[in-house]
Order: sequence, then C-alpha cells, then structure tokens
Amino acid sequence: MTYTYWIQNSDLSIAEEGEVSSPEHARSLYDNHDWPTQLKILADLLLQADKDDCPPGIGFVREMNVFLHLCPNGDGTVLSSCCLWGNVKILGLFKSKRIVLHEASAMPDVVAHTAIRKFFAGEDDWLVNCFKEVNGDQNE
Repeated sequence: MTYTYWIQNSDLSIAEEGEVSSPEHARSLYDNHDWPTQLKILADLLLQADKDDCPPGIGFVREMNVFLHLCPNGDGTVLSSCCLWGNVKILGLFKSKRIVLHEASAMPDVVAHTAIRKFFAGEDDWLVNCFKEVNGDQNE
C-alpha cells in the first residue's frame, strides 16, 4: 500500500507533498517541519481581514478519503482529524460502512505521535477510541 502526505502552510499553500516510505518517515516529516514559523505566519494572517488562512498541518493519506491530519497548536497539543471507514446503521436497521470523521482540538503531541504509528499500522479501532478519549466521550 502506498501512503502519501501533504504539508499545508498557514496561507493555504502546499509546502510539500509526496509518498511516505514508513511510519518513521511520517514522524520525521511531522517532527522536522518548521511549525513555529508557520504558527507565527498564521498569527500575522489573522490580523489581516482580507487574507485567507488556516492552521498549518500535515496530512497522511492511506486511501481515497481515509486520512490523518495533524495541525500543531504550538502549546504541546494538536488540532487533529481523521477520516476512517466506520460501521453505521441505516434507519437503525441495516448495517453499512461509510467514511466517518473524527476530530479533536487539543490532542496531546505525544498521543499524535502514537496516532501516526497506529494510522500506518491500520489500527483504526485504536484511533477511533483515541479520539473519543481525547474528547472525553467514551460513549460516542
């Protein structure tokens, strides 16, 4: 399976993109990007009403619509989102699968590092439970 990544700057531009060779490579991409500079640019953009902006971040893609997106907040936490296949019931009766979005606004950085490894290992149940735990929702 081929995994890809993108790194998005605060001004919505793509800093780089490509293939990821391993979970270690993914962690290295995450750890070695200049997030403090991008967060400073974001702070400056927020002061300008006519400029488009977004949190800088890195995304990893496993397959179409299945991804892990991490945006460091600069305080040891990460704005994170993850789209994974999930089981759902249609009309409460019929089982089906669809892509489900999971989000957390303040995932601890150490947990984000583990999430990268788990995403590449295909441990989706761990990821779903992680997002629930980070959000304080055990019964989602």
